[in-house]
Amino acid sequence: MTTPARHAPLVSIVIPVHNAERHLAHALDSALRQTYRPIEIIAVDDGSTDRSPEILAQYVAKHGSQITHLRQSNMGAAAARNAALAAARGEYIAFLDADDLWAPNKLDVQIAVLEARADVHLIASRWRVLQTEQEASVFDQPADLNGCLDRDAQGRVEQPWIYNDLLLDCVVHTTTVVMRRKLLQEIGSFDTTLRRGQDYDYWLRASRVTPIPRLEAQLSAYRLHATNSSWRPQPVNYAAVVIQRALHKWGRKGPDGRITSMATMRQRLADHWFNFGWQHAVRGSRLTALRSALRSISFWPFQVRGYRLVALSLLPIPRNADRSL
Repeated sequence: MTTPARHAPLVSIVIPVHNAERHLAHALDSALRQTYRPIEIIAVDDGSTDRSPEILAQYVAKHGSQITHLRQSNMGAAAARNAALAAARGEYIAFLDADDLWAPNKLDVQIAVLEARADVHLIASRWRVLQTEQEASVFDQPADLNGCLDRDAQGRVEQPWIYNDLLLDCVVHTTTVVMRRKLLQEIGSFDTTLRRGQDYDYWLRASRVTPIPRLEAQLSAYRLHATNSSWRPQPVNYAAVVIQRALHKWGRKGPDGRITSMATMRQRLADHWFNFGWQHAVRGSRLTALRSALRSISFWPFQVRGYRLVALSLLPIPRNADRSL
């Protein structure tokens, strides 16, 4: 007696939207072009003041129940993703930002790995950076998997427990992630107190409870443009907050036994405080720059650039100044 074939599980695609009229249609099209089925798209408009709501309404009218359009006042990406997660029905959840793109075979590749690996609750991949609008058209074709390291897992890295890697860099890009719903039930939703870095915080939390394979194929594309939120200086050094919170809660030892040295972590935090201070210095926020320089020095007093930033925070700094003090 043969066992009936398992139906393909539903994938919920979560798209937070805020003033994304320029790129939103491209992102939606890349989700709709997925070779994997079944899918549902849940787009949450986070208080947009441009044509984003109109574009979403047009797509809902064209594609019907396949797209759910939710609206909320501007509360940030974390709140928008949480609203989408609350409405999601899928066994798997995938994240796509409103100005990014997916290769057509992205979900097919990643769901195949997750279906084969019951111990893995979240999977990511490499991504491509698009510098210009013209580059977006080259991402309409399936990603090339010939460079994958492992045929069985489509090129997963050799070290899937990545907590220690994440302490040193956010090596998981949100638009590359697909995860099981059960992970959401285990570690909860995104932290809405973090206006930035809430995704970094989430991957750190996930890395404590699941291996996170990262596929060699570039299955997503990240648009680099002047309106990216990452370009805008924030009043809070969210990257440092996320890392220090992780260290306080879990320490420097990963689930696989690896330990990141204290010196390495202190240098990492010194870099974050220097970069944060520099962003504010070039925009004239000298007091914030000075305080950040002193924090950077407190973590790594052997650096020279921290002391130079202290001095330069008292003087006008050209926007095109060399950051390598």
